[in-house]
Amino acid sequence: MPLDASDGSRAFTRDGEVSFAVPADVEPLLRGGQRGAWVRARLVAGDYGAPRDIEGLPFPAAPSIATLTLHSALDVPPTPPAHLRLAGVLEWARIDAETASFEPFPPPALDGPALYLALEPHEPLHAGRELSFQVEPGPPAGRPVWRDARPPGTAPRWQQRCGDGWRDCDVADDSQTLARPGIVGVRLVSAPAQWPGSTLGPAAVPPCWLRIVWPADAAAPRLRRLVLNAVRARQSVRLDNELLGSGTGRPAQGFQALRTPIVGDVTLEVREADVWVEWQAVKDFAGSDAQSRHFVLDRSSGALTFGDGRRGRMPPAGANNIRLRRYHAGGGLRGNVAAGAAQQLRTTVPYVQAVSHLEPAAGGQDADDSGTVRRAASAWLRHRDRAVCADDYAALCVAASPEVARAWCHGCRDLGAGAAVRAGQVAAGTVSIIVLPHGAQTRPQPSADLLQRVKAHLDARRPLNVDLVLVGPEYAPCTVSARVVTLPGWSASEVAAACRRRLADYLHPVTGGEQHAGWMPGARPHRSDLLALLGSVEGVDHVLHLRWSVDETTLDGPGRALALVCAGAVEIGT
Repeated sequence: MPLDASDGSRAFTRDGEVSFAVPADVEPLLRGGQRGAWVRARLVAGDYGAPRDIEGLPFPAAPSIATLTLHSALDVPPTPPAHLRLAGVLEWARIDAETASFEPFPPPALDGPALYLALEPHEPLHAGRELSFQVEPGPPAGRPVWRDARPPGTAPRWQQRCGDGWRDCDVADDSQTLARPGIVGVRLVSAPAQWPGSTLGPAAVPPCWLRIVWPADAAAPRLRRLVLNAVRARQSVRLDNELLGSGTGRPAQGFQALRTPIVGDVTLEVREADVWVEWQAVKDFAGSDAQSRHFVLDRSSGALTFGDGRRGRMPPAGANNIRLRRYHAGGGLRGNVAAGAAQQLRTTVPYVQAVSHLEPAAGGQDADDSGTVRRAASAWLRHRDRAVCADDYAALCVAASPEVARAWCHGCRDLGAGAAVRAGQVAAGTVSIIVLPHGAQTRPQPSADLLQRVKAHLDARRPLNVDLVLVGPEYAPCTVSARVVTLPGWSASEVAAACRRRLADYLHPVTGGEQHAGWMPGARPHRSDLLALLGSVEGVDHVLHLRWSVDETTLDGPGRALALVCAGAVEIGT
């Protein structure tokens, strides 16, 4: 049945389908997304039955339609967009339609490498909120080496993603630009906002995006972990406003603190004319005069002594006018607990639900014995707290921290450089120190935090024109294979275990050797020493066979002379 379109074009029906062309004036409306285009079909010939009279006028019978389905096809040529929008790495850009070409995956506009961090807070963060991160660098390629801090300009920038782009944050960094273990405090510039194109709902808390950007000429350090909400802790108890007693106006008056040993800073105050005045703790009264508000503190016993009026001022007489405003007591080897051992809050802290430490505690030491005190006093008489010769550097290094067992100083050598440099080049103005810490490990190595404390101690006592390099020791493992004959009635496995323990103790770099004083660099055990050692083990009748060797294949010439012996593979047969 032919139909007449409104523009005069003809349409034809076939198998119950009607097709026709869209009028030219309707097609632009369909392209532009306009709705409500009307299509009308007019019957021009034929009928569907006898016509009906309506008000005296004949009308053909209308068709009966069960279903009506409309199919349309629109041929639209390519149309340029009004604009394009690129979104990626928390950035977005608008590209106009007139742009001839563009980069579909643009890199961020940064000069150097960057690390992105996304924080998902449970509640909205506000501007000025300070976040703390514990920096844990990756394991070093070899032994630890500590040099001077990086030059200015190589420190990374911490930035926050705000509504108007990335903005720099105020940072307090004691991790040496993320190269050493430490705490980094970051202060937020503004409250976190959704970046353009975010799909978060209006009720969701937007994440806080941070990034660390390094300069183009600086290599990003290797990081093992960044821990949020980290603070420094130590094994001690804080005590405030402890009354020591009353001043009598007599010389060399003494008092006693309630808790010992005393660690950290001590704040002592004396009431003078109804005003609490702070006095200073000193080692002795050698540099004090009659007006110096000084006192001497014995940290191990908690005894405090004031001056006699000539060397150090005497506190005035008064009732309960001497107090410890603040001090900390604690410490010792018992504080060196394993990682995760301290997980209980002794006192409640606002907004803190639980605590945990991810690294083992270190640095706690008991009081020195009389022999250690005598050696330290003899060394002080020699160097007088100034680093001049090699022995002075070594003694001051040991005095810097109780964690240091021994130290060896080498002038005009850079032991932190490569093997070729150590072997042939003289480093004028460079002083290298090998630091051996206390530890039960087979190969003890100083931590970066220990090297930092040792260097800070030496910086105040060495010449300014000296380049200081602190390194951990290199080790030469000693491999022992032996076969022993046990006495009748003794368990072969127990005797073999005792022999392995005795060899491990003898070869320990800190507590081994004949005098249990450790090993010197370059010193090696003799076969006769090992035979005598195994023969002295309880339950051993005699040593049937012994082979031993020191592995120095990975060490160069100077490295062999400076390496410490340690226990390697030990095999004991019976």
